[in-house]
Amino acid sequence: MATTNTCPECNGNLLYEVSTKHFICKNCGLYVTREQLDDIRDRLRPQRRKGSRESEYLEWWMSKK
Repeated sequence: MATTNTCPECNGNLLYEVSTKHFICKNCGLYVTREQLDDIRDRLRPQRRKGSRESEYLEWWMSKK
């Protein structure tokens, strides 16, 4: 076991098992590959609405006219 990361499920330590090429969480038992771990983190990351700030500004600007 070489690399440690944070578990997306419980914030425990993920350990990388070189022989199986999987990450294992010692707290909750999560057992995933690098690709699965990236997918989980992408789904948990908050999505930003593209252009929302511009549209809010435009609405504010137009309301003052």
